Amino acid sequence: MLPSHRHYPTEEVLMNKWLYPNTIAAAKAKLNEFLLGNISIEDLQTSLYQAEQNIAAYEERWLRNLFFSTENKIEEINYTVSDLYKYELICNEIRNCLEEIENFEQSQCILNIDTTLKENKP
Repeated sequence: MLPSHRHYPTEEVLMNKWLYPNTIAAAKAKLNEFLLGNISIEDLQTSLYQAEQNIAAYEERWLRNLFFSTENKIEEINYTVSDLYKYELICNEIRNCLEEIENFEQSQCILNIDTTLKENKP
């Protein structure tokens, strides 16, 4: 049982686990803005490229690759798919990207709770 003073990790705590929390927050915000229809494909691609370029740490190379891959898939869709299906396919790529980020954040949450439990054993 967790001590009463211990709180489960929140999104704020999880953001501190990132080496580039502002970059991640900005990228997630742009991804969500596109899903809401608030920014263009070009603005989204620029944001992903900037996020990719901001991440230099070896530990988060998977995230840099994720942004790179997502940006390239969006580019391919933008130039090879008819306008009728373009938005839907790009949204699917965005959801996949956000899901991978969320899965990582949740795994960190589980790891944090597990570590706390081990630390608090008598």
